[in-house]
Amino acid sequence: MDEEIYHKIEAYLGGDMEPEQREQFEDRMTKDIELQKEVRLFNEINHHLNTKTWLNIENQNNKSKEQLEDYIKSEEAIVLKNTLQRASERFKNSNSNASKKRYFIGAIAAIFIIGLISTIFWNQSPNANLLYDEYYTEEDLPSVVKRGSKEEQLTQGIIAFKSNDYEKSLFSFENYLKETQDNDPLIYAYIGFLHLEMGETNKAILSFDILLGSDSIDRSKALWYKSLAYLKANRLKESKEVLEIIMNDSLNFNYKKAVQLYKELD
Repeated sequence: MDEEIYHKIEAYLGGDMEPEQREQFEDRMTKDIELQKEVRLFNEINHHLNTKTWLNIENQNNKSKEQLEDYIKSEEAIVLKNTLQRASERFKNSNSNASKKRYFIGAIAAIFIIGLISTIFWNQSPNANLLYDEYYTEEDLPSVVKRGSKEEQLTQGIIAFKSNDYEKSLFSFENYLKETQDNDPLIYAYIGFLHLEMGETNKAILSFDILLGSDSIDRSKALWYKSLAYLKANRLKESKEVLEIIMNDSLNFNYKKAVQLYKELD
């Protein structure tokens, strides 16, 4: 593709085209697969070189976003970004194979920036989200299977839970408790994780505390659930405090996992 096409791609992605020009360009894209690929590539490069997108990383908690924002505003990050942008601009304005070189330097710049930021986070603190995904498993949830004509709500709640339909599942569990006045504390294990998935950490902790304060033989599971809840919320200090309680008694649920997780958080 010639240089004129790349100028058009820039104008298209930058919103600098007149409506009629934009319509013509999009019509051309529908018929030209190579042009589609070039537009996607150029858009991806621009995405990674745009400061605003650095602040939009998925699965980051508020603390991580604040740390990332502080780094982006630092002198080191500003110098790095300006250097990369100047290099990209030089290739953009060169006459020999300018477009290909521009894409190359842009892609390298984007990869380098993302890699550098990732390294910063990995070196600063444990990745709570990854650890939660590693240690959380539905197999650790208790069985609440019951027989009887009034258990339909309970069954629906479990099915919805396994289907990740959290609002429906929570509605079913709460209705079951109201209609049957069942005081089985194990149900609060599910309710706790439902609140957790809905971003309601404190409500999740309260639900787990109901199980913990019961006379159920499975009540020590609530300690493990609480440690995971704090972990998911990136409240690492509180997660470690609960893990320490688990490690005080080798008979507690998931004692060995608690020891292992504590070491990873330490």
